[in-house]
Amino acid sequence: MSATPARTSSHCTCTPCPTPPPDPHHSDYGYRIYHGILPPGGASVEAATGPKRELLKAAVTGDELPHSRFTRRPIELFDFEQTDSGKTVYFSVRFENAKGEPGPWGPVFHAVIP
Repeated sequence: MSATPARTSSHCTCTPCPTPPPDPHHSDYGYRIYHGILPPGGASVEAATGPKRELLKAAVTGDELPHSRFTRRPIELFDFEQTDSGKTVYFSVRFENAKGEPGPWGPVFHAVIP
């Protein structure tokens, strides 16, 4: 911890003042969570190219996942539409620094949407 001198006057001596600790909520990195939804049997071409961009086949790498979300929180909640119930969602997480430069891909994992 560094110190800065306090003000001086004719009545007192200099006393070091501690520098305040860094803000624990400020961070220069975060996580980008990539995800995609695979319907049973794979998506049709229309569903894969439409606004939801569903997956045609199971994802093997993070590059295959069409959606992403940036966060600095250790826990992230995803809400899915009722129509996605029974489909499989694939995820992969990647570190990202303050400049937006990505780190290596994390493993791809999946879960069935209840």
